[in-house]
Amino acid sequence: MILKKPYTTEAYAELALFCNQNNAHITDKGDYLESEENPAPAALTYRQKRAAAFPSIAEQLDMIYWDKVNGTNLWQQLVAGIKAQFPKE
Repeated sequence: MILKKPYTTEAYAELALFCNQNNAHITDKGDYLESEENPAPAALTYRQKRAAAFPSIAEQLDMIYWDKVNGTNLWQQLVAGIKAQFPKE
């Protein structure tokens, strides 16, 4: 979809709505605006997947403390599970 300049607020809103509904973004081409399809997202690396799966450092430190106090190994199990779920590529 192309929108020539100058454009009205209503026309821009229509272009924005079109982009929202069609997985696109608005690109300024100088004399006009054009909707362009968003590129496919890049696949996440195993590091990014692991980073998203791990709890915060503060939560991990708390787990380690309580493992020491209670004689458990919940933190080690958590880490091993995440590493098994997202192995190195």
